Amino acid sequence: MTLNAVSIWVRLRNPAEEAAAVSLLAKTFAALPHVSVQGASGKALSETPERAILILDSEVKHLDSLLREVAELPQRKSMSVWLRVGDGSPIPQSFVDGRVDDLLIEPIRSLELVGKLRHHDQLRISQGVFQLQSALARVMTNLKADLELLERLQ
Repeated sequence: MTLNAVSIWVRLRNPAEEAAAVSLLAKTFAALPHVSVQGASGKALSETPERAILILDSEVKHLDSLLREVAELPQRKSMSVWLRVGDGSPIPQSFVDGRVDDLLIEPIRSLELVGKLRHHDQLRISQGVFQLQSALARVMTNLKADLELLERLQ
C-alpha cells in the first residue's frame, strides 16, 4: 500500500506547549517518512495543506471562531481536525456537533497516535472512493441522457 504524505499541524494555547507537542509527535512519527509535523501558530489556517491533520487545543482562545474558519476552508473535506482535551474532560460540544473529527486526550500516548493516523488514512481513502462513486454516477446519468437523445434521433 502506497502511503500518501500527511502533514500534521499543531496549534496550541501557548508556544511552549505547542513546541513540546510538535517534538513528541515528530518523535512518535519519526519512523514514518510520509508524516511531517509542524507548529501552526502564526500561520494562516488557509495555508493548511489538503489531507492534513490539524490539532487544536480545546483551551485555545477563540476556538469557536477558529473552527468556523476551518469549516470554510476549501480543503476542509480532505483534512482531519483533532481537538486536544485533558483526560477526564467532558465531551466537547464541537465534537458532538461534528466540527472536530477526533479527540486527542492528554497525556498523549504514542501508540494511540499511530492508530489515529491509520484512522485518518482510512477516512481519506473512503472519501476518495465516495468522490469517485459520485463522479461515476454523474457520468452514468449523462450517458443515459445521451443514449435517450440518440434513440430519439434515430
